[in-house]
Amino acid sequence: MREGNAKEQGLLSPALTARTREEEVPTNGLEGAPGEEAPSDSVDSSASMTLGSGALDGFKIEISKRFAFEASHHLNGLPERHKCGRDHGHSYRVEVRLTATELSGPGFVTDFGALEPFATYIKERFDHRDLNEVLEVEPTSELLALHLARWFIEHVEPTIPGRLVAVVVSETEKTSATCTVSER
Repeated sequence: MREGNAKEQGLLSPALTARTREEEVPTNGLEGAPGEEAPSDSVDSSASMTLGSGALDGFKIEISKRFAFEASHHLNGLPERHKCGRDHGHSYRVEVRLTATELSGPGFVTDFGALEPFATYIKERFDHRDLNEVLEVEPTSELLALHLARWFIEHVEPTIPGRLVAVVVSETEKTSATCTVSER
């Protein structure tokens, strides 16, 4: 469906409609081949803001970025012979999810590059380390997700426009623990 038709049908508000582009190249395969002139009703030149910027008119957008590190650990307090009580390692995956009610810059919740301090923290503190030696809590996925969420809120969130929604920590392809941030 072309944007003009969506707006005419009430599916897009003026704030979510793109303004006229200088180059008349279709935005998707439904509008014709590159170089063909776009139909005149496909773009609303009266829109006050570009698609993807400013207020979201009641919508929220969520983004996520994944990080990885390799580490070992063992879990204390488990029954004798429990496999997780022995030293073992994982290829950890960490996902941070962010949201905003308003987009900044060219239409970002947060520039992914602004998350570099979090990537650095993970690499320097956890990569190829024994988590029992670098964490002050038992190194379960749940407590690691909580630790990372707290660190992110304290060190990264004040410098970015987006707000943390959750941190997901996976030890394996099939398991994960999610620390969801309460409403603030």
